[in-house]
Amino acid sequence: MKKRFLVLILSIAVVLGGSLGLIFTFQTPRGEVIKIINWEDYINPDLITQFEEETGYKIQYDTFSDNEELYTKIKEQKLDYDLAFPSDYMADKLKNDGLIKEEYTTEYFWGVLGIMYDSSKLPEDFFEIYPDFTALFEATDHKGRISMKKSARDSVGAAMLYAFREELKNGEFDVDEVFNMQGFDIENAEFWLEHQGINMSPVYENDEGKFTFIDSEGPYDFGLYWSCDYTAIIDSEENTNENLEFYVPRWTNFWHDNIVVPKYAQNENGAAQFINFLKEHEQENFDYIGYPFDDENYPEFFDEDPDYYAYAIMQDFEIEKESTVNSLMINIMVRTANAQKQNLLWLWILLGVIGTGLAEWFVWWIFNRRKAT
Repeated sequence: MKKRFLVLILSIAVVLGGSLGLIFTFQTPRGEVIKIINWEDYINPDLITQFEEETGYKIQYDTFSDNEELYTKIKEQKLDYDLAFPSDYMADKLKNDGLIKEEYTTEYFWGVLGIMYDSSKLPEDFFEIYPDFTALFEATDHKGRISMKKSARDSVGAAMLYAFREELKNGEFDVDEVFNMQGFDIENAEFWLEHQGINMSPVYENDEGKFTFIDSEGPYDFGLYWSCDYTAIIDSEENTNENLEFYVPRWTNFWHDNIVVPKYAQNENGAAQFINFLKEHEQENFDYIGYPFDDENYPEFFDEDPDYYAYAIMQDFEIEKESTVNSLMINIMVRTANAQKQNLLWLWILLGVIGTGLAEWFVWWIFNRRKAT
């Protein structure tokens, strides 16, 4: 009888294995857990450990790859995160949709959109030949060796700034209007991103893309990145690339990320304590992440006076435009991947033809050699 009972218990454990693990995971009362969702590698892990030791709270730390994924987790899935780290426009969207508790909202980091590059792989006058975002669309000598952000706003925005570069240069249009597609047709961005996919074969990356620049053996010569990506790499202990640089286009996006308490948070007190803790230890966090600004609050990598640069600020889009931008980004990534597969297919076909020709020649050579002897 005891054996049958034991077998029954073990059988239930096997069938419900995942569920039993879930039960044990949540032995800690919810009020003692702070659930955080953030960008990858966007907080000093030592600070999390220190906070847990000092307060007794347990941190559950999850990551997201882009703002739209974060929005889905909060809006559609109604996940009970206590803290989230959205970018500027997404913080506005969450606020407008009633999905955050406004009294806790505070700024986190800020920076600019630009081009990170390995100077050993580019000529010295590269950005004179290809100013602003031109290199991403015209430097065909580097086809297959560039990366783009898997971020709809940034990649589509860069394409818009490229499409209207002459008008911006002549002062006909305002950078905010162009970047945020206010009165401009998104088909302009679609055209140039499709053109880029064919002529440049870019690889779309999330946060992990920046780590390929840690040494000069990486697959990319340059790519679209945030300034914090650059400083995170150059400040990394693993970095051995002495040729890593960051170029800031004349017209670009100025971004800032925020800390918010989502609507479905269950530990507001713990969230508030963690926000205050980060403020108290912000320098340690800055040093870990690679905060891109000096004490004068200007990017240290600007080649000219900061007043020379014209910034766009991401605006909150209406639902229809947001959907259009996101759909375009997905379609472009699919088309780019398909174009790369097609190019690879033609390469294999070419190699097959060459291989067949060589094989036929070899057979002919052997046959004639034997005939001669």
